[in-house]
Amino acid sequence: GVGGVGKTRTSLEVATLAAEQGWRVLHLQPGEPAVTAEDIAETVLPQTGRTLLVFDYLDQMQHLDLGVIRRRLLPDAVARGNTVALLANARPGWVRMPNPERDELFIQVPMHPEASQSQRIIQVMAEIVTPTACECLGRDEVIRLCGQRPIIALLIAQELERRAQRGNLRNIDIEHFRT
Repeated sequence: GVGGVGKTRTSLEVATLAAEQGWRVLHLQPGEPAVTAEDIAETVLPQTGRTLLVFDYLDQMQHLDLGVIRRRLLPDAVARGNTVALLANARPGWVRMPNPERDELFIQVPMHPEASQSQRIIQVMAEIVTPTACECLGRDEVIRLCGQRPIIALLIAQELERRAQRGNLRNIDIEHFRT
């Protein structure tokens, strides 16, 4: 899904539900040091029971060998009587590129915000992120300037608020700005 659609939030909510049902949940994020399939196996295989692996932004985990997870980790877990489930989120561009290992492990479920959802996200964002800018320009104008895409709206909202707090927003001719 696109930025701001709720990929991480959805993953965390599924993880919470799994934990409430007795699953052991491991939340994996990109970063340094990079997580590897071997690291995951060392953590998961000695344990018994059910484990949910949540890969937050799988597209940014370049050092993760999905083939090792598919051909080694999962069969080894099953041989030990354990259940391992995988849940991942990623940006849309990554799923457009061919990746047979990914496609063997995951079923793709695209997340697209409906227009009303995006609009509500932007309205709430304006209330929370831009109190000073809303005071200067008015809430409706801030929402108009932020546009229709939540992740872009967040960046615009943050900049509007920075300028408003510095007193630089009142002197800008915003009537000619496009969203």
